[in-house]
Amino acid sequence: PPPPSSPPFSPPLCSLPRGLEPPSACVVHLDIDNFYCAVEAADEPRLRGVPLAVTQGNAGGFVALSAEAKAAGLRKGDGVGEGGRRNIPALVAMASIGIAEARRRAPELVVRPMRVERYRQVASSVLALLRRWGRVEKTSYDDFYVDVTAAAAAAAAVGVGGAGVRVWRSDGPPLASGGGQELAPDLSAACSVAQEMRAAVLAELQLPSSAGVARNKLAARLLSAAAKPAGELKGGRPTSRADHRAP
Repeated sequence: PPPPSSPPFSPPLCSLPRGLEPPSACVVHLDIDNFYCAVEAADEPRLRGVPLAVTQGNAGGFVALSAEAKAAGLRKGDGVGEGGRRNIPALVAMASIGIAEARRRAPELVVRPMRVERYRQVASSVLALLRRWGRVEKTSYDDFYVDVTAAAAAAAAVGVGGAGVRVWRSDGPPLASGGGQELAPDLSAACSVAQEMRAAVLAELQLPSSAGVARNKLAARLLSAAAKPAGELKGGRPTSRADHRAP
């Protein structure tokens, strides 16, 4: 099958904090969606679009699930042997189901064991790719912080800005697509940088991802989680004091 087409990019989301911050860093947190399953599907394209579960390989049950498997009602912690389902308190509490019941709920379910070395290789490839845009901190197989301060400043200097940005506000609901005018120019440009990153990761590695952009790592990480799946959320300060609305 051909490589997956780029999923519709959810408009970015940006945070407007309670007080104005001085211009500072632009940080992107990029998170590969369903990393283990995404790697398996990239290596074996026939797995795209089917229920897929990755197991620990030691009767520990499912540790990752594709969107299709989740839609069938499968959860992390399902797929464990009978002994574990009876005796492990967390599995008892969640009413974990075995592999036979999982296959009843998702007849096309494909189960693959974890491939730790392969996941390390792919994570290294993502790391190398993201270094095109700035310094990168890798915190796990699928989590990356990228300092795009310089890239964003250069893009802002020539008028580049994020299109279709969703802005998260501390004093209300997210703005609709097109809220990028609420952002400082460099942060708006950082939105475009994040879009470039996601497009490259998808085109070159066949991995879908979500991204958050903010002035600091914590905010960027929170926004990327809210952007899932396959979305971008962006955060920063308003362009002027008048633009800020206190809670």
